[in-house]
Amino acid sequence: MNIQIVWGTGKGTTPLSSFDLALAEAGISNFNLIPLTSVIPRGATVEKTHEYVN
Repeated sequence: MNIQIVWGTGKGTTPLSSFDLALAEAGISNFNLIPLTSVIPRGATVEKTHEYVN
C-alpha cells in the first residue's frame, strides 16, 4: 500500500470555497473524502508529493 500525502492552500470568500480551492490545488478535488484512522499499516510506504499521482 502506498500512501500519498498532498497539500494545497486556498483563499476564497467563504471557508468552504477556500477548502475547495485547496483541494483543487492539491489535485484531489474530484475525489470523495472519507474519515480514516491515522494509523499507517505495517509495510505501507508514505510518499510526500505536491499533487496526487494515480
